[in-house]
Amino acid sequence: MTWNSSLATSAQAFAETCPTNHSNADGLGENFFFSYSATDKNSLDYYGARASQLWEEEFQQYGWDSTTMDDNASNIKDATQMAWAETGLIGCGVKDSDLLWRTSGKLGSR
Repeated sequence: MTWNSSLATSAQAFAETCPTNHSNADGLGENFFFSYSATDKNSLDYYGARASQLWEEEFQQYGWDSTTMDDNASNIKDATQMAWAETGLIGCGVKDSDLLWRTSGKLGSR
């Protein structure tokens, strides 16, 4: 993964709106994570690590038993973008509503 400033700027701008769903930005894959914590609400390191950990736990708990995505795989949809083979760029934003918005350069899943 390579950090991309443009994607981070875009992710932060979208996070500022406190979205509850994907932006449907053309060609971009997205994940988001909600958390309630006493930790500094602008701590991107904390939220990035926690979100990645929970997305990984989705794979551990529910598995990924197919190479296709459908409604049956809904328990791991939040995690699939970070594991997508063509995902190489990343940008993140965090807002005090406890949201980490992750945008990657290649659309993989939603």
